[in-house]
Amino acid sequence: MPRSYTQSIKSATATTIIADHHQLDPFTFILGDFATVSATATTLYLTATVVDADGKPTGETLPATTPDQCSIHGLLKSGALATVIWRTGYPTTQGRRFLGDGRRNGIDQAKVR
Repeated sequence: MPRSYTQSIKSATATTIIADHHQLDPFTFILGDFATVSATATTLYLTATVVDADGKPTGETLPATTPDQCSIHGLLKSGALATVIWRTGYPTTQGRRFLGDGRRNGIDQAKVR
């Protein structure tokens, strides 16, 4: 598959689009569906650096045509307020973090790859 295909918004195969959908499914499975939702997406990095199989830059860049930052928020059917943020392009971003606050307890769980 050509690299330009995975960087095109028309193909719906961009990193954030795929990650958002794969991570939103277990989120709603565990916490329930949204009753109301709002979303914002933007592109902060205007070029994408092509890397090889080892993650090293090849020197080639492509114009970024897909969002690299996405945020959704709203009320869950349970009445809880939820905010989910996905971002790419940060070299120091490792893994995932789940934060949850309730009436009696809170959860702060980080998973580093």
